[in-house]
Formats: sequence, C-alpha cells, structure tokens
Amino acid sequence: MFRDATIYISGVENKYLTGEWRRKVWWGLYKLPQVTIDNKKVLLKDGQTLHIEGIEVHCILVPGHTWGHMVYLIDGKYLFSCQV
Repeated sequence: MFRDATIYISGVENKYLTGEWRRKVWWGLYKLPQVTIDNKKVLLKDGQTLHIEGIEVHCILVPGHTWGHMVYLIDGKYLFSCQV
C-alpha cells in the first residue's frame, strides 16, 4: 500500500524480514511464511533516540510477540506500541 514509505524497524525485527530468522509457532511444529518488504528501512537499536520534525522518539526493545518488538516513548510522555 505504501511502497515509497520508509520503514523504521528494530535491527532484530529486520532479521525476520530478511529470512535470517523464522518465527516458530505452536512449540516449533510449524513456521509462519516468509514475509519480505522492499521498502527502504532504517534499522533501530534499543535505547536509540530519534528527532523527527521536532518530535523526540526514544526506542525501547521489548521482546514479546517477536524478539524484535519495540515500543516508542514520544517526547518523554507517551508510549506507543504497535502489534503486527
């Protein structure tokens, strides 16, 4: 849908998109299909802080659904989480 969008993603999560890691479900009985995204990516690290158009975004790695899941603390006030 957004073919020209830049994707900000944790470096750990990117390993799922490159095929380096595969997500296993149901105690390893099967693996989910490989997903690939051709968009430009910016790889984020735990603890990294970005400044985007005057907004401070602090990246926090919180493994959960995947090992690379991140939440984002916006301007030190709002915590943003996105489930994929």
